[in-house]
Amino acid sequence: MTDIRQHGSGNIGATNVQRVLGWKAAVWVYLLDIAKGVLVVLVANYLLADTPPVGLWPIVAAVVVILGHIFSPWLRGRGGKGVSTAVGAMLGIAPLPVVGSLVMFGIVVAVSRFVSLGSIVGALCFPLLVVFTVAGGWQHSSVYLTVISFVLPALIIYTHRSNIRRLLAGTENRVGRAAGGQGG
Repeated sequence: MTDIRQHGSGNIGATNVQRVLGWKAAVWVYLLDIAKGVLVVLVANYLLADTPPVGLWPIVAAVVVILGHIFSPWLRGRGGKGVSTAVGAMLGIAPLPVVGSLVMFGIVVAVSRFVSLGSIVGALCFPLLVVFTVAGGWQHSSVYLTVISFVLPALIIYTHRSNIRRLLAGTENRVGRAAGGQGG
């Protein structure tokens, strides 16, 4: 069995898994991380939907599952970058903005071949899409959702700080490169 933390960038995320183990393994990582986010939010919504303050508990569950992924207690505080788990959690709360962010992610990755850049741009699009699509705009969207929609991109940028340095230095690996790279 391969310990993904000992190969490539050492990151447990799907991008590094793809570089080290291939696309089939990476798809499973993507799907399981997304499912983890969705499941936690749906359970919180089911159990606490009517518990005051209404609307807060799915957001709290989303934050907990994303932070738990990034700062995993099972991996001594070192986890993934949180993108797929955030996608899953937000799919359970605000699916339309997530779809828009995924479209932007796909466009950026298709053009640049940088997954990290696509993740950052997709995350930065999320709050704008929340503001303009959820419940008719800024003044009608949940204050909890609006706040988290601005916090999540900051968290995603934070987890990608080494990727940002490599992007600026011109040393970031593009998607599809051989194992042993520094991306992910």
